[in-house]
Amino acid sequence: MTRFHACDEGSMQEGSSDSVGRILADSWQTLPQLANEIVKEPKLRGFVLAHINGTLDTAQIQKIQHYATTACPKTDELLCKQIAGAAHEALN
Repeated sequence: MTRFHACDEGSMQEGSSDSVGRILADSWQTLPQLANEIVKEPKLRGFVLAHINGTLDTAQIQKIQHYATTACPKTDELLCKQIAGAAHEALN
């Protein structure tokens, strides 16, 4: 995470956003694995949240927001609230 932070600019940043958006929208069931990785590498949380942004397709953001508010594992409620908030911001 830290070593490659400078690479997260321009088209690479958009690619990262696309990957984050695709994973959250199409593989929501892997959220507990993401939460476990965030425990190991706390900066990952900020990376994921920052990449839920206006570069994503509106339908994809809406899907992420829907999952975060209706299909959140009990153990990951804080992360889901943060994801839903980032999605809300991206839609506005």
